[in-house]
Amino acid sequence: MINIVMAIFIPLVGFFFNRQISLLDLAYILSAVYAYLFVNATINKIDLFNKFIRFILLINICYVFIQVILYYLNLSQFTMIHSNLPMQVEDQYSIPSGILFNFPRYSGLFIESGPFTFYLCLTYLYLLQQGVNFSIMYKVIVLSLIVLSQSKYLLIFVPVLLFESIFNKAFPRIYRTISRPLFAFMFTMLSSWFLLALIFSDFEIIQYLSATIPAFELRLEGIKYSLRTLFDLKLFGEGLLPSTFTLTNATFELAGLDAFSIVILGYGLYGGAIILSSFIMFPVLANIRYKYTFIAVLILGFLSSGSLLIPQYLFAITYTILAHNQNILFQKKKINRLIS
Repeated sequence: MINIVMAIFIPLVGFFFNRQISLLDLAYILSAVYAYLFVNATINKIDLFNKFIRFILLINICYVFIQVILYYLNLSQFTMIHSNLPMQVEDQYSIPSGILFNFPRYSGLFIESGPFTFYLCLTYLYLLQQGVNFSIMYKVIVLSLIVLSQSKYLLIFVPVLLFESIFNKAFPRIYRTISRPLFAFMFTMLSSWFLLALIFSDFEIIQYLSATIPAFELRLEGIKYSLRTLFDLKLFGEGLLPSTFTLTNATFELAGLDAFSIVILGYGLYGGAIILSSFIMFPVLANIRYKYTFIAVLILGFLSSGSLLIPQYLFAITYTILAHNQNILFQKKKINRLIS
């Protein structure tokens, strides 16, 4: 609900402070309203939502299989025929080969491997939350797709998930304590601070990635530009702007690839922070398993997929709320059995 209020309030009031208004403002309003309605519609129909998740998964799994076959048949030009992005269409973009045995970086029905893996990571955590509602086959396939994706999400998701799983089994009481909202909030703040420090650091790994991966360097520079000018923005932001926009002391060549460049630039430091915080607070406050892995994936999502119009963020909210309600009901039933 808070995102609906912010998406309407900031453009209306910001108009009198020279904030630019575009059709994207309407898109964000409609997206926030849809998220609210979608969550409320599915919260009491979890079986129907689970069928929907299975359907989406099966379609993407089949499409990945087709993409891989086309790639090895030297028909890569057909692997992205589902994309209507002008840049990809003009460049005749196809799924690229990865570093793992020349295995292709499949995209599923998404625009690239990264957004697809973002979706897979969130979905896998939801499958774990639902337990017996999904067969082991789904979990194995989704985890395999994550591992073989060769995406940056893999480097964060698997280590954090393994560490959290081992820690939970080795120290269950301590884990339950640190999974409470206060500790989760502190973890989120520390993780965010660490990422910001890493972005502006001169570590050799950062220099190596910047020198060898042009896309990494461009995205990193875009985030740096955005962060350096946060306090120079108007109170209600500059507006949801095109991909290239010049301020007094920075040029946003990649605005829209990260949440800083699109949300905070578009809605201002305070408005943007409130909107982003609302997404983070769902897993922070919720009673869910693998809470820290979920938060880590979401933060990485903000750094790489800044547009809140993509479906991954809708899934993130829905997964969290449904899993929270399921766990609350399970605990109540467990208590009732003990009492009776």
